[in-house]
Amino acid sequence: MTLRIAVVVGEPSGDLLGAQLVTALRQQCPNIEVEGVIGGAMIKAGCVQLYSMDILGVMGFIDPIKSLPSILRMRKWLLHYLLQDPPDLFIGIDAPDFNLGVEKILRKAGVPTVHFVSPSVWAWCGWRIRKIKKAVDLMLALFPFEEQYYKSNNVPVKYTGHPTADLVPFDIDKAMAKQQLGFNANDSILAIMPGSRNSEMKHMTPIYLQTARLVLQKYPELQLVMPLVQPAYKEFVEYFRQQRTPELKIKYVIGNSFAVMRAADYALVTSGTATLELMLHNVPMIVAFKTNRVMYEIAKRMVKVRFIALPNLLADASIVAEYIQQNANPKALASGIIELIDSPQLRAQQIHKFRELHRVLRQDAANTAAAAILELIGHDH
Repeated sequence: MTLRIAVVVGEPSGDLLGAQLVTALRQQCPNIEVEGVIGGAMIKAGCVQLYSMDILGVMGFIDPIKSLPSILRMRKWLLHYLLQDPPDLFIGIDAPDFNLGVEKILRKAGVPTVHFVSPSVWAWCGWRIRKIKKAVDLMLALFPFEEQYYKSNNVPVKYTGHPTADLVPFDIDKAMAKQQLGFNANDSILAIMPGSRNSEMKHMTPIYLQTARLVLQKYPELQLVMPLVQPAYKEFVEYFRQQRTPELKIKYVIGNSFAVMRAADYALVTSGTATLELMLHNVPMIVAFKTNRVMYEIAKRMVKVRFIALPNLLADASIVAEYIQQNANPKALASGIIELIDSPQLRAQQIHKFRELHRVLRQDAANTAAAAILELIGHDH
């Protein structure tokens, strides 16, 4: 008997996760058909695209408002299509603002629903847990502290581990990685990572460039590398560099942040997924976050966690230094990087903890998730 699954993903990371999940599901249950709002990775994995995920991949405030009519049209069509001929299962991958509403309607109609990648309800928006309870039959969580949170709120949950922890090897040949980027094997490299969103680039780039200038005053031989998600960001960074720090020499790597992480000895990074990826690559780091004052004051009142960096959240301890808002200034950040360079003991402590957390997160996420999904719907595998 064929198992029919509908999926909605909202961005490239979810598309890759979906492709890995579908591959694992097929290994455990060969007769499945998957269709939905997906991207290229899931199409390559043999899924049928009903709509491109690009329609959901909008960020900021203005773009989503512009895109709202087309998103609502797509949502109306999708629900009509799925309610008219219900699938055996619906999986929402990330994109909680869209997926939780769809999941709630489908679940009410008798379709089992799974949500993969927990929204950050444990950090803020605690009220959202009520919506999740009504929307999902199973939450698949990437982090162990998320599993504890959902269990305490009586939401069915399975901890899968993090797929990136499965992909990144425990040991990396740093010398080779440096040579692949065009450096000497013994060069010392600082990765500068302002972020992947426009707002992060705008706030953090000028601060990070001035930080790098201060660090280079003490360590002039240090090499600077900046991974960027798209070519347009290079022009953006170059504008600031030429205006404020024209003496800096920066190597840009477009669309391959892991190549930079494999080679880096230290990192200056904005809070977000990159902190987890650097941790998995054993790169000692300091973490910064800065936004406009109004957004910060709102966030400060809503956030319920002690830390912002994922390594610290995972360890429930301060492993990496965090510099938030007014503390995210060039002088303070430069001191943090210089402390990392000057202290082999501090770097060793970070790396030791990073390795421990890598082992915790390496749970064969795709196969673990696939087994939990098939168990939910009582499918033999």
